[in-house]
Amino acid sequence: MRVEGELYKCWNSVGNRLEEIGNIRDYQNTNGRLRKWLKYTPFTNDECRSCIALPVCMGGCAHHAMSSNNYENRCGTFRHTYQEQVSAYVQSATSHSGSGFLIPPGELSRRIDTR
Repeated sequence: MRVEGELYKCWNSVGNRLEEIGNIRDYQNTNGRLRKWLKYTPFTNDECRSCIALPVCMGGCAHHAMSSNNYENRCGTFRHTYQEQVSAYVQSATSHSGSGFLIPPGELSRRIDTR
């Protein structure tokens, strides 16, 4: 949002009048530019649709994806490091298992067997 109440969907667009989606004083009267943001989906991109990281990143930065056909840094780092990140999360969560944060696999199978 800018000082005159102009609304923008992305902080990368602030100040660009062509990306203004409405005004705070009349927030119910948005222009057609908001529709562009609401219609954005990474599922139309074949590379995104087949990527294991899609549920986490949802296609990266929507602003960059919509403003460029050759958005090269769409994937960031998660796609390439997800296995290490998930392993680190599970290890950290398992070490806190006394608080019920994450049930270690052996304990989980024991609980399932006793039901």
